[in-house]
Amino acid sequence: MDHSSRGVAFIVGRGGAGVAEQLLAARFVRQQLFGLKAGDPLTYAGALFVVSSVVILSTWLPARRAAAINPVDALRYE
Repeated sequence: MDHSSRGVAFIVGRGGAGVAEQLLAARFVRQQLFGLKAGDPLTYAGALFVVSSVVILSTWLPARRAAAINPVDALRYE
């Protein structure tokens, strides 16, 4: 199994586990969800968008910075 398929499997597995855990926890926090249903799909989509955006930015920015460095110069520096 190559790295990209391992990464996809990790994301799908963790994402599915997260949704399942949230659905179970939703019944315990219904009193705090004013004006929302416990399983509101728009809320889930919004949370997924925010978390995904943070993950993408936190991995893309350092990778972009690292790609701009010449590998030979980086090895010489160490």
